[in-house]
Amino acid sequence: MSNIIPFNYENKEIRTIQDENNELWVVAKDLAEALGYKWNGSSRVAHIPEEWKGVTSVVTPGGLQDITILSEQGVYFFLCRSDKPKAIPLQKWIAGEVLPTIRKTGSYTSPTASLPVYTPDVKTTFSASDLLKKNDCPMSAAAFNKLLVANGFLEERERTASKGRIKRFKALTEAGLKYGQNDASKHNPRAVHPHYFEDSFMDLFTLVTQGDE
Repeated sequence: MSNIIPFNYENKEIRTIQDENNELWVVAKDLAEALGYKWNGSSRVAHIPEEWKGVTSVVTPGGLQDITILSEQGVYFFLCRSDKPKAIPLQKWIAGEVLPTIRKTGSYTSPTASLPVYTPDVKTTFSASDLLKKNDCPMSAAAFNKLLVANGFLEERERTASKGRIKRFKALTEAGLKYGQNDASKHNPRAVHPHYFEDSFMDLFTLVTQGDE
C-alpha cells in the first residue's frame, strides 16, 4: 500500500491509503486523534472486527513503521460507536464527500488550501418524505426519487451483503450534494441515506418537477 492520500479535519491530518485493489483504508491513529481520543495502540480499535482492520508499513521521518489501518467498513463501525461529538459530522463528511471524491479523482483537494480543513456543518437535514409532507407537496417520496434519478441528482449504488447478495441503495450525486448530504447508515456501514437541506429543498423540487411537466 503506497498511495497515501492525506486530508485535514480541523487541522489534524488523516491519512487514507489506497491498496492495489483500489480499496481505501484509513490510518486508525489519525482517525482516533482527530476525534479527540488519546492513541493507546491497537487496543483503541480492538472492538472492530478483524476483517475490517489490518497493518501496513509506511515511510515516516523515523523510518519504516507498521501502522494499524481500517477499511471503509471499519471506519464507519468505529465512528458509529464513538460518543465523541465530532463522530457524526466526520462520518457524514467522509461518507458523503471525501471517499466518493477520492474514488472518482484519486485525490481530495480543497479550493482554499492544499489540504481540506473541515468545518462542521450545523445545517439540519431531513428525509425527502418529511420535507414533501412539510411543504404539502402532492408527491410520494418514491416518485420524487425517480425524478431525482432522471435529472442526475440521485443515483443507485450497490453493496455486497451477506452470502454474496447485492443490496441496492440511493445516494446523492455531486449535483445533488448542493441540496443535501449522504448520511451513513448505522446498520449498513457501506450504505448511505440521502437527506436534504430544508432551506433549498423546494428549489430542488421545482427543478425536477418543472422538467417533468
